[in-house]
Amino acid sequence: MEYSVFLEKINDRDVLRFDLKDDKEYNIDLNSDEQEGLTSLFYRLIELSFTDEVKFVFDYSKHEDDLFKEISEEYLKKLESELKNIKNNIPSELVSE
Repeated sequence: MEYSVFLEKINDRDVLRFDLKDDKEYNIDLNSDEQEGLTSLFYRLIELSFTDEVKFVFDYSKHEDDLFKEISEEYLKKLESELKNIKNNIPSELVSE
């Protein structure tokens, strides 16, 4: 399933905002070492991996910094790859088809 990820400026912070099609907010603050919501984001992504292949649709139209765009795009590609590896290593009896 495809999930939108937005690179945005929020309160003068560079943020990756994940829309995982639920009522929760999942953000990665690219300017901070402290990532309070990162654990819940990763748990949710792994949970989604149990039922479907996770793919990201990256929207950077609201951000002007090319460096953040490039870094974020590469990060999302690697994250997709890692989630695919996780799915491939889940015992078949735990995976919903």
